[in-house]
Amino acid sequence: MLYRPVDPTAPKSEECVFESPIGKEGFASVKDITSELEFAEDGAGNFEISLPLATVLRVEFQKLGKQDWHEDKTVILGDLGIIRGNGGQNVQRACWNSLDTWMTSDLPSEVRWRSINWGVLKLVKP
Repeated sequence: MLYRPVDPTAPKSEECVFESPIGKEGFASVKDITSELEFAEDGAGNFEISLPLATVLRVEFQKLGKQDWHEDKTVILGDLGIIRGNGGQNVQRACWNSLDTWMTSDLPSEVRWRSINWGVLKLVKP
């Protein structure tokens, strides 16, 4: 899933609000991007996830890079994660950088963005 809290170009049909007795979190766009994802695991707990940058970023890779008026745009803050389930319930959230993954039973808490837990992602051409 791709969650965008702010997206002025998103159609109203992508808008989503997650609500529970303990909280509420809204997103301008929530899209299922499963069909664009390539996923592999080795059976030892190691995972590989691949997804086209154009799916996540709003700018073409060729337009990233140093600009005289801005810092290096190939370095961004973010996080990637997976949710493991047992077929009917989330049982574990695992993120590349965030350790704040304890909540697995309250949707607003699970989807809430905490940028303080993000890491530095360096985008490189393959």
